Amino acid sequence: KVQMEHDWLLKGLPKEQWLFLLLPLLCFLLSHSPLGRLFRFLHVSTPRALRQLILAAVCSHGRSPRHIAFIMDGNRRWARSVGLETYAGHPKGFEKLTQVLRWCHEARVETVSVYAFSIENFKRSEREVTLLMDLAETKFQDMADKGFVVDGIEVRIKVLGDLDLVRPSVLVAAQRAEQATAMHSERTMNVCLAYTGRDEIAQAVARVVNNARTEGSTTICETELESHFLCKPLDVDLI
Repeated sequence: KVQMEHDWLLKGLPKEQWLFLLLPLLCFLLSHSPLGRLFRFLHVSTPRALRQLILAAVCSHGRSPRHIAFIMDGNRRWARSVGLETYAGHPKGFEKLTQVLRWCHEARVETVSVYAFSIENFKRSEREVTLLMDLAETKFQDMADKGFVVDGIEVRIKVLGDLDLVRPSVLVAAQRAEQATAMHSERTMNVCLAYTGRDEIAQAVARVVNNARTEGSTTICETELESHFLCKPLDVDLI
């Protein structure tokens, strides 16, 4: 049995799994080698170079997820852990999101959805909600004025949620960002703002029922319900 397990370790792992197991060692060796110093001199990130190598190996064995969704959580905990005010974590969270989008581009992910601000978040202190809305407005304005480019790829912005709940200036900035990036088709980022899954389902059901009453229909099908969801098609591969 021990020999069988030893043989499996040596021969049984697919090559992309070996790459993941060897990643820490490769990072250390490259960081302390002449090649690592050359990377730093050329402003090339050693982890990024390795990440691209690994992603290429993994992607060669099958289809990458086309649509990944991220729940933006932990910004306040991170800020507290480094001795900052809780609000300071949110701008850092946006910086990390930009980095994550770069990783997704390298992994050939076409659509990213970001659960940025839940309806439940309105229950936080008035000061924090105001600061979060200020941050959202500033970022949307930047996207509207400069576009949103990740690794040279222009990203289309779509804002989803019950936007009647956000203040008018944020809504205007979000609409401008959508309009300014509407022609970009290669990559899409859905920003879920004032959004919860329960609220979306409830509103979709309400619209289907109202349509059924108006049209005198007694049949409600899955396709009709999906047509009233905010994010169409429902193709999220990974959350």
